[in-house]
Amino acid sequence: FAVFSIFLAISAVYTTRSVGPLAAGSGIPQMKSILAGFSIPGYLSIRTLIAKIFGLVFALASGVVIGTEGPFVHLSCIIASQMLHLPGFNEVRESPTLTRQILAAACAVGVSSCFGSPIGGVLFSIEVTSS
Repeated sequence: FAVFSIFLAISAVYTTRSVGPLAAGSGIPQMKSILAGFSIPGYLSIRTLIAKIFGLVFALASGVVIGTEGPFVHLSCIIASQMLHLPGFNEVRESPTLTRQILAAACAVGVSSCFGSPIGGVLFSIEVTSS
């Protein structure tokens, strides 16, 4: 059991480092920076999404205790950002203000899905993402 857990933990680290190094960490401080107007190239990419998902799966399967709020916020923001590239979202994608509002809503979705309470998640998201 210990060898299998160590193997899964090493797989989580390897996946994160090789596929998407930007997937490392919580995600909340970086999202606060993005919502403040700073750009982090590649942080909301498909590659980072894949690395985050598989890294979390391997880490949780190995028995490592990890917080879920930060990764859920990061995952929901990546999905929202990638959905902006779909046809029909041109106006939103071209407006930095609307894009930030969509990402703020995605932060609220990530937090509320983690806690299971929509209103509490939105309030906590406002608290976490406010500067």
